[in-house]
Amino acid sequence: MPSTPSAFVIVTVLLLAGCQAPAPLTPSPSPTTAPPSIAPSPALNPTQASTSSGTSIRLTPESGPPGTAIQIEGYLPGGPSAADAEGNPSLQHTTVCWDGCLTGFTAVDVPVQWSANEAGRFTIGFSAPSVPWLGPQGPRPVQDGDFAVGVQCLGPLVPGCAAQEAQAAATFRVTGSQPSRCGQGQPCAELTLTPGQAQPGDAVEVSGWAPLIETISGQPFGYTIALQTGGPDSQAVPMGQVTQQVNGELSGSFTVPQTVPGAGVLSPGSYDVELQATTPQTTVVGQGGPTIASASLRLGTSVAWGSLSAGSPVWMAPTADLVTPSITVDPADPTRLAYCAPSVIRLSNDSGQSWREVPIAGAVDAVDKIGFEVMSGGATGSTPQCISVALDADHPDSLFAVFGTAERQMGAPPEFFKGLITADGGANWRIVPSPGPAYDFPFGGFASLPGGQVEALFNTTGDGNSVPQVEATGDGGSNWQLRVMACPSAQPCLRWGPAPGSISGMGAARPQTLLVSANAGHSWSANGITLDLHAGVAGTVAGFDAGRALVVAGQGTFPAQWSSDGGLTWEPLALPTLGGAPDAPGNYPALQILPNGSLIALADTAGWILLPPGASSWCSPAPGTLPGTAVRFAFAAGQIWWLDPGTGEPRHTSLASTTCSP
Repeated sequence: MPSTPSAFVIVTVLLLAGCQAPAPLTPSPSPTTAPPSIAPSPALNPTQASTSSGTSIRLTPESGPPGTAIQIEGYLPGGPSAADAEGNPSLQHTTVCWDGCLTGFTAVDVPVQWSANEAGRFTIGFSAPSVPWLGPQGPRPVQDGDFAVGVQCLGPLVPGCAAQEAQAAATFRVTGSQPSRCGQGQPCAELTLTPGQAQPGDAVEVSGWAPLIETISGQPFGYTIALQTGGPDSQAVPMGQVTQQVNGELSGSFTVPQTVPGAGVLSPGSYDVELQATTPQTTVVGQGGPTIASASLRLGTSVAWGSLSAGSPVWMAPTADLVTPSITVDPADPTRLAYCAPSVIRLSNDSGQSWREVPIAGAVDAVDKIGFEVMSGGATGSTPQCISVALDADHPDSLFAVFGTAERQMGAPPEFFKGLITADGGANWRIVPSPGPAYDFPFGGFASLPGGQVEALFNTTGDGNSVPQVEATGDGGSNWQLRVMACPSAQPCLRWGPAPGSISGMGAARPQTLLVSANAGHSWSANGITLDLHAGVAGTVAGFDAGRALVVAGQGTFPAQWSSDGGLTWEPLALPTLGGAPDAPGNYPALQILPNGSLIALADTAGWILLPPGASSWCSPAPGTLPGTAVRFAFAAGQIWWLDPGTGEPRHTSLASTTCSP
C-alpha cells in the first residue's frame, strides 16, 4: 500500500505511581469504578514444601537476583519414570508458576526430566523473571522479596488443572534487584505506532514494552492490538496479536481497516489503538482483557468512488466459482454461452435462443478410472455435475470443464478438483495431462483466452496461493505445451492465479490470489490481494485504460481497491454505504462491476442497487429486471446473464435497462 506523506510517530506511555501498589489497569471497556490496588502477597511456603498429597519441590539456589536460573527438584507420588514418560507429551511438560498460578506469571509447556531410577522423581529448569509481570490488579514490579515458585499440571493430565493453584510450591528470595520499570514515577507500558497518521489499507508498525503474562514453550504470549472506534463504553475491534520478547519488548503490525463490524465505514479522525492483555489471569468476566497502554492513530481519507470517474472497463475477470454454477461466455465469440447442469453441459451458439446438451458421462467414467467419484453440490452419490466450463471459439466441439471429485474409497472431505476435456462434443472425455513427468501439481482451473488459446493452471503449493505452472493448447485440447501465463487482451497485465486444487472441508480456506506482471507476462508475482472463494460471488478484477485497475470483493476488509500503476500497488476506494447511514455495515453483498462501469450490489431491503461511475450515492434500477437473490452475472452482447437460483435455468436482461430509475 502507498505510504502516507506525513509519517510521524506517536508514543503513549503508561505511568504507574507507587512501586508497592501500582495503579490498577483499566479494563476495556472501562468500568465506572477502579478496581482495588494490589493486595500484599500472602504468606509463602518454606523453601521446601509439600502438599497433602505428598508432592514436594526444592529450589536450587534458594535466592538470587532477577533472572537467576533455578533448578526445581521434587517428588510426585505415583508419578512416572523416564521410561513411562517417553512418547507421552503430557508427562514431558508442565507449568511453572511465579507469584501464584492464578494471579502471577506462568511458564507453560516447560520440559520435565523424570528420573530413570526412581519413579516420581523429577527435575525442571526455570528462570526467575527479570522484568515485571502482570497480575489481575496490575503490573508487579521486580523487587527484593520472597516469591512463590510452584508447579501445576505435573504428571498425568487432569482436566481443569490449569484453573487450580500449584500442586506444590516453594520460596525463592529475590535479592539485588534494581527496578527500572513499573516503580514510582517509572514507565510501565509503552505503545508506539509508526506512522501515527495513516489511511485505510496502510500498514502500521507496532512497538513498545509491556509486563510479561505467560510464556508458552519459552515464547511470551498474551497481548493483542485493538482499535477503539467509539466512546469509552464501545467494544474495541481486535486487530491481531503482537510478538513479545522475554525482556518485555513488543513488535508487530496491522493493516488499517476501512470498515469494522458494528461501526461500518470509519470516518477520518483520531482513534485509540489499545494494547490489551487477553489471558485467563488478566481477563475479567463480562469486561474482556484490560487495556494497559494506548496510542492515537490519525486516520485519513480513502479515495472516494465519486471522485474517481474511471469510466468503463476494457476487460473484466471474476474469481473462480467453486460454490454454485454460473454462465460462461466465450471471450472471442459472445454469442456462445455454456453452463453446468445435472448430467450435462448446456451449450448455446446463438446468444441463448437455443440450447443443446453435451453429455458428461464420459467425464464420470474417466474420473472413475483413477479411483475418484464426481460430486455434485459438494456431495457424492447424487447426480454428477461439473462446477464450471471454459469454451474455445476456434474449436466449437471442445469443452474444458472443472469437476469436484472425491476418492471413491474414502469419500469426502477432502474434495479434489479435476480438469477434463472433450474434443468431440462430449462423446469422449479425458483428464487434462499433468504439466510433465517432473511435475505433480494440483489442478487449479482453465482459462479461455480471446486468441483461441486455452490454459490449464496448476498450483505449485496446492493451496491456490501461488504463481502457477501453466500449459496451453491451441488445437482444442489435443496437445498441450508448458508456457508462462498470458496477459489479458489489453493492459494492465493482471490475472487471477489458480484456484485451490482441493479443500479439506466446509470451513477450509479457498484462497485465490491476484497476480501481476510488470514485463508483459514474462514473469508473474503476487501483489497482496487474495480473496476467499467461499462466497458464491467472491470478486472481480477489471482493467481500465492507462493501465488502471479495480478489484471488487463485496464481503472483505476492502470492498473495492484501485490501482493506478498496473496493479503493482493498491489503495482502498471509499464506497457510499448501502443504507446511507454512517454506521451501516461495511460489506457489500454480491458486489460486481458492470460493463458500463457501474457497480452493482444486493442491499438487504432495497434489492439490487447501482453505483454509476462518479456517483456519490446508490440508486435503484427498474424493478423486476434482476433476480431477488445473490447471483454471479455474466455479460454478452449487451445482455446480463445469470442462472436462476431456484430452477438453475438461464435468465437474462438488457444491460441498457439496468440503469437508475428516474
